[in-house]
Amino acid sequence: MDFPMDIVKKMWNLGILNPLVLEKLRGPELGCLGTCIKAEEIVWACTGVVTAALGNSLATSPVLVGGNGEQKKKYVGRLISEPVIPCYCVTEAGAGSGVSGLKTRAKEKEDERIINDTPGISVGRKEINMGQVWCSDTSAVTFEDVRVPKANMLAEEGIGFKIAMASFDKTQPQVAAGAVGLAQRALDEATKYTLERKSFGTAIVNHQVVAFMLADMAIGIETSRQVMLKAAWELDQGEEEYVLCNPLLQKLLPSVLLMLCKFLEEMGLTQVTGYSVEKLYRDSKLFQIYEGTTQIQKTIVSREVIGRFKNS
Repeated sequence: MDFPMDIVKKMWNLGILNPLVLEKLRGPELGCLGTCIKAEEIVWACTGVVTAALGNSLATSPVLVGGNGEQKKKYVGRLISEPVIPCYCVTEAGAGSGVSGLKTRAKEKEDERIINDTPGISVGRKEINMGQVWCSDTSAVTFEDVRVPKANMLAEEGIGFKIAMASFDKTQPQVAAGAVGLAQRALDEATKYTLERKSFGTAIVNHQVVAFMLADMAIGIETSRQVMLKAAWELDQGEEEYVLCNPLLQKLLPSVLLMLCKFLEEMGLTQVTGYSVEKLYRDSKLFQIYEGTTQIQKTIVSREVIGRFKNS
């Protein structure tokens, strides 16, 4: 699938493509909560579209977090003036969660920084990924002697990692909202199927074992939704408690998605490409990986719990 630029332009025309941009920069300033509500609804229709569109939030977050007024006006303001899609380079093939393994270096030279990686400056081929990222554009970017004026640096030297992590704080709840929207769509499709398929002379939803599976999934989804909304609201209030919410959500949602996948497998639907649930099955995996794998999220939770206990 190609990048859905026509849909992205429609979102820009509606003023919802850059939801975190402040009103003083002519943005909608929906905040994290408003953005998450929007993301869940869009994902219900198509996970890939929200992955393509909300990339703007990830790319602009470092500027919103660490940029000065002039930088925000210059770079973020451009996104409001025209339907531009920025990119965000944050990982390397040999360094995913282990950011200390990054090999790209910036050397200081007078009032500039020279960024190098492997020889040759280019954008690599579009990666062919499984599921939702089919309609996003994931490619390798190589830097060679790229000159970056000191005026373009965000905040002071040496806090790039801190800015990157603060940026993820703004966008991780959006990922969680996407996972909730996907789970809700899968549950809706599963419920519809149980009302249509019959066995032993009645719709299978009338069999208690099937009805209980739907109940368990609904409970898990609603629990996840409330955790996500709480995380988003607390982030908007400037509170720090939300640090537990997104990792917690990544612990809850995989179990919900696994239940859904198990149910769909038992119904034989994951192998049939004509059903929309086959797409949902593929889309679900990425939520356990990007913006912090489930394992990394558990590490964050454990550190937070231990730290609070020591300080109590």
